[in-house]
Amino acid sequence: MGREAHCDVAWGDDTGTVKVLLERDTLILRGAVARRIKLSEMRDIRVVGTGLRFVAGSDEVLLALSRQEATRWARAIAAPLPSLREKLGLDLGRLAVLVGVPDDPALQVALRGCTTDKPELASMVVARVHNDAEAMQAVRVHALLRLGRPIWVVHDKGRGAVYGEAAVRAAMRAAGFTDTKVAAVSDWLTATRYVIRPEGSPKE
Repeated sequence: MGREAHCDVAWGDDTGTVKVLLERDTLILRGAVARRIKLSEMRDIRVVGTGLRFVAGSDEVLLALSRQEATRWARAIAAPLPSLREKLGLDLGRLAVLVGVPDDPALQVALRGCTTDKPELASMVVARVHNDAEAMQAVRVHALLRLGRPIWVVHDKGRGAVYGEAAVRAAMRAAGFTDTKVAAVSDWLTATRYVIRPEGSPKE
């Protein structure tokens, strides 16, 4: 979603000026009142004359946004999140060649009915990787697809990641790819979209 604002807040008995961030599934307050709440845990969201009001746990919360801005935030919070299948671009009948084992329930659901073993029919590669060797296997499979098709590399995320974002990026950029998009898969996996780096463009 990517919205952000600076405003006054009243969260239960706590008040002050904060920076408010509206992320994909979380509302974050930083400043005089520091809070983090999942959008799914917010109740009774409504626009009032003094801003955006909702209930969090047992607390009444008021973000002192303008009425116009409060209306935008309320709509964004209420909007359904795109599914992982949609984020990967596998909706509308598109197919992917799968490399590796989809060892996460969310990934399994997203890929259900959307894979093929025929590269000529695929719109992309989706690869679950744990090391450089598996990433390079995905690159070799990707070479069988039509030019311009992307590859989604699904890898561990977080501080405890054995083979995470930095390692994947280094391997893929060395192979001539550049990352263009990121999609959260689950609490412990992320998918990064890569495309062939345009000829003559510098490595970052």
